[in-house]
Amino acid sequence: MKSNGGIITRIEPGGLAEAAGLRPGDILQAINDFDLIDLIDYRYQIAEEEVMLRLLRSGETLEVSLSKEIDEDLGVEFQDAVFDRIRPCANNCVFCFIHQQPAGMRESLYVMDDDYRLSFLQGNFITMTNMPEREWKRIEELRLSPLYVSVHASNPELRAQILKQPLAKRLFQHLDRLSDSGIQFHAQVVLIPGVNDGAELDRTIQELSERYLPNLLSINIVPVALNRFRAELGLPELEAPSPDWCAKMIDQVKPWQKRFKKDWEDPIVQLSDEFYVLSGVPLPKASHYGGFETVQDGVGGAVLLGWEWKKLSKKLPASVAEPTTVQIVTGKAAAHIVQPLIDDLKRVKNLDAELVPTPSRFWGDLISVTGLLTGQDLIDEPRLQAGTGEIWIPDIMLKADSEIFLDDKTLTEVSTSLARPIRVMPTTAQGLYDAVAGTSKASRADTQARFGNYEPAAAASRPRK
Repeated sequence: MKSNGGIITRIEPGGLAEAAGLRPGDILQAINDFDLIDLIDYRYQIAEEEVMLRLLRSGETLEVSLSKEIDEDLGVEFQDAVFDRIRPCANNCVFCFIHQQPAGMRESLYVMDDDYRLSFLQGNFITMTNMPEREWKRIEELRLSPLYVSVHASNPELRAQILKQPLAKRLFQHLDRLSDSGIQFHAQVVLIPGVNDGAELDRTIQELSERYLPNLLSINIVPVALNRFRAELGLPELEAPSPDWCAKMIDQVKPWQKRFKKDWEDPIVQLSDEFYVLSGVPLPKASHYGGFETVQDGVGGAVLLGWEWKKLSKKLPASVAEPTTVQIVTGKAAAHIVQPLIDDLKRVKNLDAELVPTPSRFWGDLISVTGLLTGQDLIDEPRLQAGTGEIWIPDIMLKADSEIFLDDKTLTEVSTSLARPIRVMPTTAQGLYDAVAGTSKASRADTQARFGNYEPAAAASRPRK
């Protein structure tokens, strides 16, 4: 499908775009007569000293000529990373969380993307079962590396069974092509008790590592996420991760991590934080995660938060100007991770801070992550109903660049229902520090950069039918 261009949502003050008269709402269609289909095209085409921009503004086509440094950006932000349609998923995975959503939610929450461009740009994991030859050639020609690949199992038959897609058997064919082209990749395994764990997990780790190191950058293992809607939607019954199973998986991968650490100075195989949270096994040290390259996949985020806070907590103000009472919301899974940070706030005079681990009543007890809490979950939380002062929430609970929760309730609606002001913080240690110290170094863009933007805009998506 032909692209209509990228919708500009923000103009950086003092940047080239502002000087050239560009405005939010303008649609950038082409650079030097090259039609843009995504942010990748934009980045390549803007790297010239002389550029001619073709814009669409209120139905009128405009051309703007600019002289610039070769590595100088325009200073614009776009509504979406892709300007044409997001490549839809061609699979029917047994664990797919989108399939577990009830009817009546907003359209963009049903989008099942499997787009190599979002893999390169945002770290989204792809299966590569829907890629025509022209997309393979573009990856190779533009050297789009690294990519993030959903493997789940190296056993071809088992992978096809999990994805419910015969083309999933071509995993090695696809990974060979990436590796032969010098494209590095991160691999993901969504681990399902009794399906792809145990011997199958060992097989996956062994076959991937023997065949693809060093182009294989990591193998990230995350537990399957199940919610209360599966049964009523008629989805296959799957076993939920238990504390004992999570502890067993930690023990199973330890020998692999030690071996890779010795041979490659990197554990390669990484378990998401949920394994440690659910099992009660202490989290690894920060050095275990290197540069935290896959934090958006739930790997190492808890340790990174504590590591960053350790430095910031030493700079906390001795007091705040006025007596302040706040309740800070988190999901149940992160409670024991965030609590030490809140304990540090006790030494700030005039500040009374309480952590409120909030259950996910909407999704059910099996879902406990902060990012899936809804507006109604907050409204129904007794401690928030009975509390006083401000409520602080991490911005990961809201749709990117908006004040909308997963259930379409707005920040204003939740604040009105609880009769209390709500402050939104970037989901970083700096975000919490800023809220206490009155600084503003963190932004919602920091959260998006760290955790990605899972939910695409409906205009660039193709909803499930």
